[in-house]
Amino acid sequence: APILDSRLGAFHCARARVSLRAVQAGTVVWEAAREASALDLDAGQAALQAAEAAGAVLGREAAEELPKLLWARL
Repeated sequence: APILDSRLGAFHCARARVSLRAVQAGTVVWEAAREASALDLDAGQAALQAAEAAGAVLGREAAEELPKLLWARL
C-alpha cells in the first residue's frame, strides 16, 4: 500500500504484508504474517521491495520453524 507523505519528495514509500499458513490434514498447524516497508523513486519498485522484504523474513522463519513442527507431528 502506498504511503503518502510530503516529506518524501520524489520518493515513494510502500508497505507490504505477507502471510503464510501451513495446513496438514486439513488442520492449520502454523501461521504467521510479517510487514515491511521500502522506499524508491518508482512506486512499483517500492511495493515490490517491500513485499520481497516481508516475504524474506517470513520465509526464513518458516524454514526454521516448520520442519521441527511438522516432524514432531509425525
